[in-house]
Amino acid sequence: MSLHEETEINRSFESFSGLIGRDEDKERIINLLAEPFKVGDEHPLVLPIVGMGGLGKTSLAKSVCDDEIVNTHHFDLKMEACVSDDFSLKQVIQKIIESATGKRCADLNEGELIQELEDAQKWLLLKPLLSKGADGSKIIVTTRSQRVAEIMGTVAEYKLSFLGKDDCLSLFYKCAFKEGQKELYPNLVGIGEEIVEKCKQVPLAVINMGTQLYDYPFADLFLVQFWIAHGLILQSSNPNENLEEVGLRYVRELISRCFFQDYEDEMFAASFKMHDLMHDLASSLTQNEFSIISYQNHQFSKTTRHLSVLDS
Repeated sequence: MSLHEETEINRSFESFSGLIGRDEDKERIINLLAEPFKVGDEHPLVLPIVGMGGLGKTSLAKSVCDDEIVNTHHFDLKMEACVSDDFSLKQVIQKIIESATGKRCADLNEGELIQELEDAQKWLLLKPLLSKGADGSKIIVTTRSQRVAEIMGTVAEYKLSFLGKDDCLSLFYKCAFKEGQKELYPNLVGIGEEIVEKCKQVPLAVINMGTQLYDYPFADLFLVQFWIAHGLILQSSNPNENLEEVGLRYVRELISRCFFQDYEDEMFAASFKMHDLMHDLASSLTQNEFSIISYQNHQFSKTTRHLSVLDS
């Protein structure tokens, strides 16, 4: 059974991270849960997992509960409830019952629910209700608050630390690249390392940065015409090759060098994409050629070749 105070955004954590770098944490928690019940132990055992937001506490707890060893050898019934800052005992119990039965509480006997709730107030009276569970029942609580861990825990809290730097990099590349693409862009690895460094080893920050990267789509003829308009295509020494054909040859060369990706040859034109990291690299190399002017700012560099004018 697990009680969670994390928000729904953390539920997507596991799908992106695959719990990269948390194998040891998971194994230690499973070992703590697997310890046999001893005379004098409090019932139920409450194990708090404590750490700052974004470390993946909820996903770690869920992975522990879903583990085959836990399911096969230790617990027949598991329940899960997310507890918000605005604590409502009634809602918590409803969520626990729904998790256990697979039915909405509206479909259950309301009289039985009300009977359980009589005079109950928050944790001090929620705990006795939970203690009515089977012998050996155990609760995982994930929280950012040391105070919550002290109030609820019956054993020492498990402090979740920052993710290792190498694991952060692996997590970032998993989010930023499709399978097998990382090897196609070795020049982008350094940029990825700089981005991850700014995430301070917080996995949720790494995921957010990695998943915000996206591709810039292009059509070959449109791009070639853009190049021609800016004087970037030189006439070929072959008199039978026009500027568009030269430009298309450039495109094929860039594709062969993995500058572009996801090439698709369609009926009238070909489409492809430039990865966001590659776009950032190109932008950084040409930053002195771009300027934006407005009513408040009308200064631009002498090296400017592309100018955007804002109305306000």
